[in-house]
Amino acid sequence: MFGGDTLLLRGNIIANNGLSIDGRNVQLGQSVGAGGNPAAFLDNREIPLNGFNLSLSGTGKFIAGRTTDDGIGKIQNAGSYSYDKTDNNGIYAGAVRMMGQKSTSTNAFFGLGNTTNISNVSSSANLIVMGTNTGNSITGGDAFILGNDCGSSIVSPHNFIAIGKSCLTNSTTNENLAIGSAALFRNTTGAFNNAVGQYAPLVNATTGLGNNAFGSNAGTIIKTGNWNVCIGHNAGGGNSLFPGSEATECIFINPRKSTGSSPAGLYTNCLFVGGNSGKQTNSASTSITNSSIFGNDVTTDLNNICIISNVAQSVILPSSSNIVTVNNGAKLQVNGTAYISDTLKMPNVVTKSDTATCKPMVIDGNGNVFKMESWNVPQITRTPVNDAGYSALSSDYLIAFTVLTAARTVTLPAASSMTNRVMIIKDESGAAATYNITINITAGGTIDGSSSKTIAANYGSVEVYSNGSQWFTK
Repeated sequence: MFGGDTLLLRGNIIANNGLSIDGRNVQLGQSVGAGGNPAAFLDNREIPLNGFNLSLSGTGKFIAGRTTDDGIGKIQNAGSYSYDKTDNNGIYAGAVRMMGQKSTSTNAFFGLGNTTNISNVSSSANLIVMGTNTGNSITGGDAFILGNDCGSSIVSPHNFIAIGKSCLTNSTTNENLAIGSAALFRNTTGAFNNAVGQYAPLVNATTGLGNNAFGSNAGTIIKTGNWNVCIGHNAGGGNSLFPGSEATECIFINPRKSTGSSPAGLYTNCLFVGGNSGKQTNSASTSITNSSIFGNDVTTDLNNICIISNVAQSVILPSSSNIVTVNNGAKLQVNGTAYISDTLKMPNVVTKSDTATCKPMVIDGNGNVFKMESWNVPQITRTPVNDAGYSALSSDYLIAFTVLTAARTVTLPAASSMTNRVMIIKDESGAAATYNITINITAGGTIDGSSSKTIAANYGSVEVYSNGSQWFTK
């Protein structure tokens, strides 16, 4: 029967390469892989649904673009899927958005439970935002946010990277990187921070700038402090909120024990390198400033000091070869030259009387310290005078009159040529009470304001020194 646009057929129609109808069954085309020339569309066709649904039921699959089954999807496509959407919905699995893209931008992607209103996002945005309750307030910017409850407060991020659960959840500021569960979780307006760790690096930092933490629970002591570096498990913190504690411009390179944490307190301009090294007192009311520790298990509350090694360690400074092959057991070992520009104090030096095995030390005018070959070296310069007058030289120190049969005179150099020098005149003959020794001064100088001094006692002596203008007795 023909009528209007309807064709009604009764009975069966069999066509191997076209449309076959057998009772209530309809078969299109031919069996997959069969020979022949199956029927094909000659142009684009349309099937209006008129408000009804098209359902494909049963156990079969819909395959487009190939003839083989990949064994996975119910709907398979050898090419790509194309969706024409201009609203903020995207592609959903049930009520959960799996993928969405700003229609006028090729660089703004959302999905995996994300609920950002895509219609409010700038077409110039450069974003990848994936995860439940992630980037919900974003309207533009550039960011990479992956994980549940990440970047929930940021509106227009820039250089904003958050990977992991609850990263940068409360941050409203740009220029931050957080990788790891709860990394920079409490940050609000802090910027230029980097937190990388399995759990909670810089979790308590809120407004600080330029903080860097690498390791689980690293930097948790920091809240509003700036420019800190924390490297290692629990370095610069631990698993506590540390009420009242803070760190500013400090470096913590000290992996803590799994049950330990850096003590509470205020840290400023400190450097701690070594396991469990740092502040001693665990109290937020105490502080430590400008102190450094290099060594394991060393603690202090002192300010403005530098500690190197603990009691079980030796500090070895290599020579020019930069190779250390021997540890002699001493606490400080200097294999090259040591320079000390200030006072050297050694309050616990042991007194030694064994001159056979010990050697004297001397210091030259440039401050160089030398070990002498032996103790048998002249300690003074002695000039013997045998029953005669004598004009002292600048190189003299002890002038000894060995024989006296008459009064004798010794003349000292001008005081100006002997500044801070000492001379000793001695009667070794034992006859000075009878034959006096007179000490005169060149060019009219004085000794204690007088023109001369006299030794008039047997075995007597006079010791004088020059201040650069006059001589004085000691």
